[in-house]
Amino acid sequence: MNKIKYNKKRSNKNIKSIPPYNKKGFFKTNNEFLLNKRYELFTNKKVIDAMGKIDKEIRLITQGKSKQKNKLELESQVQKLSNQQIDFLLSNKDKLKKFYDSISFDKKNKNRTFWSSYGQTIFYPYSVVGNKYEKWFDEYYDWISEFQSLYNWDKTKNQFQNSLRLMDNEEYNRILESNENQNPSWSDKADIWKRFSINPLYDGKDYNLVSSVFNFDDVLFKSKYNEQDLGDRLTQDSEVGENEFFIRKNAKCQFQPIKILTKTFKDVQREYEFIPDGFRLDVKKSLNGFESVNSLLNSFSDEEILKYGILYEDTNGENKYFANNPMGVTIQNIKEYSSWIKYFKIKLEFYDKQLQFVNPFTTFYKNVESKRNTQKELIENYEDDLNQYRDNLKDCKNGDYELVWRENKSNTDYKFPTIEFKNGGRIRQTLVNEYYGKDVIGKRIV
Repeated sequence: MNKIKYNKKRSNKNIKSIPPYNKKGFFKTNNEFLLNKRYELFTNKKVIDAMGKIDKEIRLITQGKSKQKNKLELESQVQKLSNQQIDFLLSNKDKLKKFYDSISFDKKNKNRTFWSSYGQTIFYPYSVVGNKYEKWFDEYYDWISEFQSLYNWDKTKNQFQNSLRLMDNEEYNRILESNENQNPSWSDKADIWKRFSINPLYDGKDYNLVSSVFNFDDVLFKSKYNEQDLGDRLTQDSEVGENEFFIRKNAKCQFQPIKILTKTFKDVQREYEFIPDGFRLDVKKSLNGFESVNSLLNSFSDEEILKYGILYEDTNGENKYFANNPMGVTIQNIKEYSSWIKYFKIKLEFYDKQLQFVNPFTTFYKNVESKRNTQKELIENYEDDLNQYRDNLKDCKNGDYELVWRENKSNTDYKFPTIEFKNGGRIRQTLVNEYYGKDVIGKRIV
């Protein structure tokens, strides 16, 4: 692996009152009060706490539990503070790296202290504003790639991390050619790519959902950390959170990357028929993929959108769109589910080949067999759904469907739009609550 050398020009600009690392540690004291104060200074904790406080208020607003209405202003403040924290990190990267190296390799606590501090100080601000378009992106990525793996406490661990990322053709061709990673943000959550599925609107490019596998030694951080890790398993749609993690720059792919599916500008237009050719969405209008649909809908007048569908607000405070004509969404579902089935079959073939050369009485054999059985189950479930979508498409072509509003049985104040097909299929607009993982019903606002 190529050694990453990051730019040290502005290192340690702010941290001057903290003594350099030595055998006694950074803070040279056992006084708990002094330790906390020096740690707060060292990690710029005031900024992190301010971000957390604003984030909490934003959640209360989106849940209808706050009288404040200035959500956009608060989001702008979080972005500003996140950029301040990134600048602080890169201005003090030498000492910060030494500090995090010093609390790593913690076998007793399985790097929990490292994970907690890194998550708040380094990962959190990037999760808000981080993307490859930022001027500081290369310097930040080079720096974090110098860190130890989150799993360095376990010298016996020799597992692989199954990883997904939505990337443009340029990035995909580069990783295919070099077999090396060039972006920190990956996930193992099967549906997280949908949060970024309108990426073609930013630059008109095609975006590919790509699967790759990396060694645990190249996993720098995971937002959902489990020391007994899931490894090769993709987490399912019902699990809460993004499951985002950082992969080291130039990390080698353990197997050839696989393109699962491609999302084009035309695909997005098919789902949002009011989008004209040549439309571009400003990348600065969304928080690292969050509220991208809000940004899209806010780019058009209600009159332009209502020609094609319904506008309503979910209980997270985000605007949502539900098309009157289900043809576009149905075609997309057929395309996406067909792609996933092909991917699952590739993995099934891989596991079948593995089993041919493994002793059937070993634990390894049982683990591979379990993974193979999971792929079979996924193929069966997705094929059932795909057949339903194909039946729905027939009804779409014949006009055999109806848009209706259904009441929530437990709360009649809420209604949700539903497409009901002649064949018995339904498209029901239930949304996942980001904070509690519950199905919630949207309120109609237009």
